[in-house]
Amino acid sequence: MPKIAVLTLVWNEERYIGACIKQWKGFADHHLVLLSSLPWYGTPAEPDRTEAIAKELGAEVIIQHWRNEEEQRNWGVARLY
Repeated sequence: MPKIAVLTLVWNEERYIGACIKQWKGFADHHLVLLSSLPWYGTPAEPDRTEAIAKELGAEVIIQHWRNEEEQRNWGVARLY
């Protein structure tokens, strides 16, 4: 059976990240969460618990600054390969 990985791009998604990761449990072999250190647009806010929640649920979390969603997505896809 082929391996399946999930890539999730986030910034301050404390409210939803748990449900997102849980929906893939038992189906995906790996869940990579790319947490942007700053929003792509707008004013930065206080960091939330996105990283802690994702790690508690078994996801790999990488925090970096990407300039936009395309850069963040492409970086993550390349990492999965």
